[in-house]
Amino acid sequence: MDLEDGVVSDILRISSCHPNLVQYMCDRLIHQISSRHVRRISLEDLRIVTTRRDFYEYFIKTVWGDATPLEKMITLCTLNGYYFTKQQIYAILKKYSLQDRQAIEEALETLELYRFFTRGRKMYHYTWSEFPRIVREIVNLEDMVKGLLEQTK
Repeated sequence: MDLEDGVVSDILRISSCHPNLVQYMCDRLIHQISSRHVRRISLEDLRIVTTRRDFYEYFIKTVWGDATPLEKMITLCTLNGYYFTKQQIYAILKKYSLQDRQAIEEALETLELYRFFTRGRKMYHYTWSEFPRIVREIVNLEDMVKGLLEQTK
């Protein structure tokens, strides 16, 4: 089997080195090239595999894991910025009447523990750099936020 330059680095970038996502993508890539009876994986094959709905769904399911509705809300409400502060998160969640700072703190700690976010001195950022793009591709944000708000009550 042969790999086009950049395939491995793109797999690692998209998956953020998560072993389940790497394995899933490699399995899908093998199916992709097998259907064409070739032994070379191209960047185009990777693009095809990683833009399918089944990949998006698996990615989101894997990344969110057992996240609580509040944790999911935080991840959705921060999609517009790669870097953000705790105060920005509080302000965004306040618009949805989510103001329990202790619960928000605990949710942020959990998201950091599970490496969803990485925290610098004052800023958080996504560890999963592809998460914002993938969520925007598959999720109706307005409907998802409404559903999560119902679950947080």
